[in-house]
Amino acid sequence: MIKLKNNTQDEIILEGNRIAENESLELQDVDLQFWGNSSQTIQLLADESLILELNDVEVSDLNKAVNILKSKLVIIDQPKDSENYPVLKLHAFSDAVGFRFRGVSFSTTADANTTHTFDYELTEERWINGGRLLIDNIGEDDQVTFEVVDKDNIFGFGINTVLDRFIDEFFIPQDGNLEVALSYP
Repeated sequence: MIKLKNNTQDEIILEGNRIAENESLELQDVDLQFWGNSSQTIQLLADESLILELNDVEVSDLNKAVNILKSKLVIIDQPKDSENYPVLKLHAFSDAVGFRFRGVSFSTTADANTTHTFDYELTEERWINGGRLLIDNIGEDDQVTFEVVDKDNIFGFGINTVLDRFIDEFFIPQDGNLEVALSYP
C-alpha cells in the first residue's frame, strides 16, 4: 500500500485531493505513474511537506520515493478468474474492438448535503477513455468518484465488486466543468 502523508501543520490540496494535517492519501496502484509525473507531488516530497509511505514505512529519500511512484503499473487486489488471471485484461490498442465513439449524456439532480449515486449500465464490452461532467450549484466540498462496478455479480466475485476506479473523491472545480481523458482506454 502506497500513501502520501501530509507532513505539515496545514491542509494540502494535491491535484484536487484534500489532505488534512497528519493525514494520508492512499494511492491507487493504477495511478502511480500519474503521481510520479506530478510536478506538484515531487515538489512537496522534495520540501518534505509530503512523505511517501510504502506499507506504512516512511521513504525519506526523494529519489527512491519518485522511483516508487514512477514504477511499472501494478494492480493489487484485483478480482481474478478461476485460473487466477485478472478479470480486467489489458489489450493492445490495435485491438480496437469496442472503441468506436459511444458518447452518452445523462441528466440527474442531487439534493444538497447528500451522496448521490448515478449508474450507467454497459451492455457490451466497451473501452472507456474519458468523460465530461458538467455541474451547476457546486458546493465547496463537492466531490466525484468514477468507478466500474460489477453490480450483478457477472464475474462471480460478489455483487458491487469494484473492478476499477478512475477518479476517487476528486473535488469538483468551482466552474462545474470536469473533463477526464484517460491516456489508455
